[in-house]
Amino acid sequence: MIPYWALGWHQCRWGYKTLDETKAVVDAYAANNIPLEVMWNDIDYMDAYKDFTTDPTRFPQGAMKAWIESLHAKHQKYMMIIDPGIKIEAGYPAYELGMKKDLYIKDQHGSPLVGMVWPGFTFFPDFTHPATPDYWYDQLAGFHNNIPFDGIWIDMNEVANFCEGTCLVTPPIPPVSKKTPKTSSLDSMKMAHPNFNPNYPPYKPVNGGNQLFSHTIDLSAVQHMGMQYNTHTLYGHYEGMATRRAADKILKKRSLIVSRSSFPGSGRHMSHWLGDNHSTWDDLHWSIAGVITMGMFGLPHVGADICGFGGNTTKELCTRWIQLGAFYPFSRDHNSIGSSPQEPYAFGPDVAKIAANVISLKYSLLPYYYTLHYNAHVTGDPVARGLFYEFPQDSLTADNDVQMLIGPALLISPVLAEHSTIVNAYFPAGPWYDITNGMVINSKGESVQLDAPIDKINVHVRGGFIIPRQKPEMTTAQSRLNKYSVVVALDEAGNANGELFVDDGESFLTVQNQMYTHVTFAHSANSLSIQPQATNYHATQSLSDVTFFGIRQTVSLVSVNGVPIAKNLWTYSNSAKRLAIHGLDLKLVTKNTISYSLVSN
Repeated sequence: MIPYWALGWHQCRWGYKTLDETKAVVDAYAANNIPLEVMWNDIDYMDAYKDFTTDPTRFPQGAMKAWIESLHAKHQKYMMIIDPGIKIEAGYPAYELGMKKDLYIKDQHGSPLVGMVWPGFTFFPDFTHPATPDYWYDQLAGFHNNIPFDGIWIDMNEVANFCEGTCLVTPPIPPVSKKTPKTSSLDSMKMAHPNFNPNYPPYKPVNGGNQLFSHTIDLSAVQHMGMQYNTHTLYGHYEGMATRRAADKILKKRSLIVSRSSFPGSGRHMSHWLGDNHSTWDDLHWSIAGVITMGMFGLPHVGADICGFGGNTTKELCTRWIQLGAFYPFSRDHNSIGSSPQEPYAFGPDVAKIAANVISLKYSLLPYYYTLHYNAHVTGDPVARGLFYEFPQDSLTADNDVQMLIGPALLISPVLAEHSTIVNAYFPAGPWYDITNGMVINSKGESVQLDAPIDKINVHVRGGFIIPRQKPEMTTAQSRLNKYSVVVALDEAGNANGELFVDDGESFLTVQNQMYTHVTFAHSANSLSIQPQATNYHATQSLSDVTFFGIRQTVSLVSVNGVPIAKNLWTYSNSAKRLAIHGLDLKLVTKNTISYSLVSN
């Protein structure tokens, strides 16, 4: 279960070269009234790119710690990157301890395999070794004493290597004692297939025409669990498990672990972003399929680098990407060193305002998003879904990769083409309501041309569903303090259902220990029933506003728990077929009923 704050807006880039530059980004977000939940640093913060260090001049530890504590005082969070490659350097504690405990991946001759990543020549921890998680914890715990991070970003963990297979070392490497490698899997394979070479197998997956070991380590290398040929795609998964174990022990509450490499089952331990994309309209489009697919692979908290990682974005592209990316389960703006700045405010006050509005819309929907993550936690249902997931019998949804559903009920229809101010959006059969005004599209299963000026992304609520919301603030912690509202979107028969899951957003095992409140909503026959199913989390805010979409007849009377309420507490729009009730104070831990009477025809 993710921490609640993971659903907020994240900002990163490779190229924030100093602490002052990093601080300035946070300050600029605030100056432009754009919500910012988590500030990140890429490898720039490290001393010579060594893990568990900070540059003493550009990112002095004392100043870093004080600044992160100031973020915490404002309910904001901090994350930074950690790569698996440990620099080969005498006197470097992380390197020395790994050598002492004999925890590095070995070549087929029994010596630690030499790779190269950002710090230069490196050894790679063998995360399948039973002693490596304790080693990893020791390094992270010591680092956290000085840099009180809230989550960890693990990258380069395919495992990435700047040498092809292994480095042919010319600089002096501190002497190592050779250990007998565990080569039984390689030996047995060679016995069965005398000519077998792990780096040149009979069948090679298509990877751009490169050799199988291109940009990674020699596939004859040996880990505790076996030959790299057999364990390669598990490297990031095992690193993620070790990182999760360490973070839980250090922070003693839920944290966010985001990994580039993943494997089926990784979603139990970490979140995922789609890797190094590019600032192109094609990559904006392809991000939808990537997010949907990873959700079906069991990684529901997933997103793409918003505005693109490589290359220079444009004002229009970044605006459209912010509008879509705000609705990813994991929303992070991130780009590469040397590329043009792409923080939302970098394009001027108009884009800053658009970003603030769409991020605030996402924040208003966090109760719904968090409930979806609860369901992902207990059932495996993805958060972001293709239309085919909800409408498998509708063949027109099968190849739709230009829209995405958030849960079963929110349809996101972004602009994906340059200079376009319309969207041809497909709506499966049924009523769909514009989330901003309740105007309905009664679809028979058809495409509809929607207006999409530069300051708008089309978001529709599916008839038959009830969406819990809260008034958005600048952080998720502040938003959680506000009262709830619900949107009741009626289907053709006048029915709708929904749910709300609430816990403290950070404690371990709240589901298993039943330390939560779970409320179901059901509408039928002109009546909304609010039924608590569990009430063990007592800080739940009350319900103040209810909006009904799709009431086709004029409303004459509104009652709460059988008692009519004053006319000034509700309004009905005949043109929008919308009933809005406000000023309530209904505790969600008790049963309540809201009903309304219609003017007879």
